Amino acid sequence: MQRSSPSIAEAIAQRQATAEPDFATASYGRCMGILTQRSLDRWPDAQGAWHDKLTAAERVTQCLAWAAAVQTTRPELARDLQAAAQLFQPVPAGMIIPPYRPRTTERTPYAL
Repeated sequence: MQRSSPSIAEAIAQRQATAEPDFATASYGRCMGILTQRSLDRWPDAQGAWHDKLTAAERVTQCLAWAAAVQTTRPELARDLQAAAQLFQPVPAGMIIPPYRPRTTERTPYAL
């Protein structure tokens, strides 16, 4: 008997079922992969509702929510997610980031 491929509806249902990480087995990489996907394009939640891509502030909120969910069971993952949340903090409006300045002087070749 030939096995048929799953229908589009089944594929979407399976994708939605894996939208949230299973924190009993999820790695930091899996959480960051989900966060990256949600930051690049629209994404469905567990109920099937579609959301716009995440902003920087929403990435912080998501990391902190996941960290709170695993605080007692997986403290090392919670710590990593909290650190990621700090990295996703948006740059304050008044903060000036110095521009990249290419080298303006010629490097002297090494003498042999």
